[in-house]
Amino acid sequence: MKPGGSVDNTPLAPTFGLLQTAFSVDPQTTAGVWWRQTYNQAPDIALNHPNRWKVEVQPDSSGSRPSNCLQLGTGRPSQMNCAELAKSLPDNPFGDSFHDMRGFFISNITNGNLPGQGPQIETAKAGDKLALQARVYNYSLKRMKDDAKVHVRFYGTELNNVRKPDGDSFFIGEDVIGPISPFDSKSDKLNWVLATTTFDTTPYADKHLAFWVVVWSEEANGTLTAELPEHGLKAIPSTLKNLADASFLEADYSNNVGFYKSAFYVYKPATSNRLGATNGGNVRLSNVQVSDKKIQLGDSVEVTASLSAPAAAASGVSVIFYDGDPQKGGKAFDIERVPHVRAGDTYQVKVPFKPQSCGAHQVFATATGGQTSKVRGSTGMVVVRCKKTQMSDENAIAIR
Repeated sequence: MKPGGSVDNTPLAPTFGLLQTAFSVDPQTTAGVWWRQTYNQAPDIALNHPNRWKVEVQPDSSGSRPSNCLQLGTGRPSQMNCAELAKSLPDNPFGDSFHDMRGFFISNITNGNLPGQGPQIETAKAGDKLALQARVYNYSLKRMKDDAKVHVRFYGTELNNVRKPDGDSFFIGEDVIGPISPFDSKSDKLNWVLATTTFDTTPYADKHLAFWVVVWSEEANGTLTAELPEHGLKAIPSTLKNLADASFLEADYSNNVGFYKSAFYVYKPATSNRLGATNGGNVRLSNVQVSDKKIQLGDSVEVTASLSAPAAAASGVSVIFYDGDPQKGGKAFDIERVPHVRAGDTYQVKVPFKPQSCGAHQVFATATGGQTSKVRGSTGMVVVRCKKTQMSDENAIAIR
């Protein structure tokens, strides 16, 4: 970003190795009056939800622009950027963009490693001890009281073969930490901390699991810390049986409940497979389907695909979904990792698809593991119709 707000879009030189990008916005500048007034009222204990808000370009409404929209440019026909909150779908956590969290880390500490050492893992062997960590923030500009305590509770849930919870969730552990510093661009103190708990995988041999987190703060007298208006939890959690129980405690704009949208598999203790090895060549992809064949622009459909391993178990499988044939320029819009498919079993993955243009769209999916060749399948057409919108000086027109 150049001074004055323009974007420097000079392309990067081709390179190898790890790339890191960053974009920084400082709400404490003279231009951030609203932020300083609004976000200095109370703490905002939060998890990171990267897919909670959707910003889309829409035709500008004549004289009645919604409060969640801003005019985009001065061209004709006029357009606007509109921000919409994703729907909360706690009963379908893998389709729940509202609770989808970033900043959840899994490491194996069986052999004395410290939490966070080594790469992020998606499999373990029954009996392994894991460290689960969640990054917890104070998004506000308000300092917490020195004697406040932040509670971070970790849960797990067993998954069935269609990636939905199989029974009640189970409590793993709770970390209690001190106050989290507020955001301050002039300070070197971070406005986040890592909360940690330990997970014993012994009871979960041959199980697919998922993890979720609830965070809140308490005052020295044990009462719930008041957060920003319409943020935080409505009460201190008691017994929680599932993600839906936690969602009932959320205020409208709460950031306090997060689901790590990645399946985790626990091998049987006697397995001879090298953990982390991939043999996705055994997998078969079929039944790529969409939930609806006719939608309006701005709507989503659910895409499902089935994976099977008829000859031998498959592990380390990536399923990539494309808008259009990838061999003819189709663009990838989602990827799902499947850590393990049992021999003779079928496993289903689901992703949302929100077309960005009108007309006919065909979804393709490919499945691959390691260096194996890809297998692929495709859906029928999804026809996207454009809504008609009244413009300021024209009759109703359709987006084309």
